Amino acid sequence: MPGDKDVPEMSEEHREYIQRAFDLIDENHNGRISKFELTRAARVLGYNPTLKEAQGMIDAVDADGNGFIDFNEFAHMMLETLGVLDYQRAQIDEAFRFLDQDGNGWISYDELRTALTTKGDKLDEEEFERIISELDVDRDGKIYYEELAAKMCKPLFQNDLPKSTPV
Repeated sequence: MPGDKDVPEMSEEHREYIQRAFDLIDENHNGRISKFELTRAARVLGYNPTLKEAQGMIDAVDADGNGFIDFNEFAHMMLETLGVLDYQRAQIDEAFRFLDQDGNGWISYDELRTALTTKGDKLDEEEFERIISELDVDRDGKIYYEELAAKMCKPLFQNDLPKSTPV
């Protein structure tokens, strides 16, 4: 939890990954991330938060209240994020297995139609076509795991950064 100042328990692989990410954001290598550094990192990801918004993101994980994110605070935040991503990946896997009824590695329109019309509210043809157009990006008649995952995944920091100010 971000309120805990101790270094969280993690695998060596996670530690290296998190350290590299921290070092990239901590431009002046002083061991802490400022609102200025966080703002620049967010811009690389295609967002343009104000300094006030960046400070709000820092405040959300700043356990010691010094106005910066140190490595331990960053590690806690990243491990929570990775946990969310692992859960989300498991949900996508489960949905894909459910929809890919014949287990061939892709979802046919018939499989999707069956799943969407036998459970819950019935879909009309227009709604079904809208869903198909969103899921089958390459329009090859098959919905692959990557296409389903891209639709189901939400961008990192979606709730923390303004949606209306992409760079």
